[in-house]
Amino acid sequence: MINEQPQKIDLTIKKYNEDIFERVNEVKEYISNNDCQTLYIDISGLNMIDTTKICVLCSTFHFSKYPDGKITWYVKDEITKSLIKRLRLTNTDILLFARKSKYIDFEQSAKRFLKYNY
Repeated sequence: MINEQPQKIDLTIKKYNEDIFERVNEVKEYISNNDCQTLYIDISGLNMIDTTKICVLCSTFHFSKYPDGKITWYVKDEITKSLIKRLRLTNTDILLFARKSKYIDFEQSAKRFLKYNY
């Protein structure tokens, strides 16, 4: 199920120009400085590898502070969701958040017509 509008978002992590671990440290700092037993984070703007890194590292850090807490992560596609689900992080919920994009997502069944000018 795709959530068009998340109920609540505490943090949004978008594309970045620096190292992803700087974003991880920002989330850890937010968790350390705030009372956030329940946390909602939108990481749907990141690629699959960075999404997995930030989800694992921050969920583990959050669990150490709030063993009964829960983080809800909003990701952009089903592949990323299934990858993170396989890691069995007990304090996470993974939800899909579809962003409108300027780019066309071609499926295998989609017909593509290309014009070549020679």
